[in-house]
Amino acid sequence: NGKRWWSDRVTLPHGMMCVVFAPDHVTETSEARELLKKKVSVSDAVFNCGRVGLLVAAFATNNLSWLRTATEDALHQPQRAPLHKHLKPLIQAALDSGAHGACLSGAGPAVIAFTG
Repeated sequence: NGKRWWSDRVTLPHGMMCVVFAPDHVTETSEARELLKKKVSVSDAVFNCGRVGLLVAAFATNNLSWLRTATEDALHQPQRAPLHKHLKPLIQAALDSGAHGACLSGAGPAVIAFTG
């Protein structure tokens, strides 16, 4: 009915590490939220729903190669990238350096990379 959140823990694979780049500035969540589209296209929603399923499956099966695709986003990273000039270069640098996947952490400005 939309009134209750359901969640559960997802166990991370043994040896996985998360590397977080935390810039020396903050981003107000309210400011970052204003950049988001008020309506989401079906194709963007389907894209992200598929990525969420893949992310959970990657952790559950220890198939870390799926994380590169699972951390792709259509709902908030493209809209928030102009606010976070470091986002795309950091994600690319993390992937080029061997991270399995990388993405904006929440509203930003932190970027998280999955390694190990």
